[in-house]
Amino acid sequence: MYKIILVISILFFLQFSYANSDVDNEPLYKIVFENVQIQHDGEIASIYFDYALYHLDVKSFWGKKSMLLVNTENGWKINLAIHSIR
Repeated sequence: MYKIILVISILFFLQFSYANSDVDNEPLYKIVFENVQIQHDGEIASIYFDYALYHLDVKSFWGKKSMLLVNTENGWKINLAIHSIR
């Protein structure tokens, strides 16, 4: 149960806004998350994943992201986030 809530919360923070193409309403940008690893004990959690940003279906940049979260009275909160960009 915690993993589902945690994944939904994280994806909310990781949403990527993109503009629509004028030609065929396909997104100009898309972001892909892979190899998502979540560990938690109900009070703290760590998340690690690979990401890639595509512009017109061409990989523009990619990297890895890691976050530490704390479960508060108001839900999961990101305490620390770090990422690499290539």
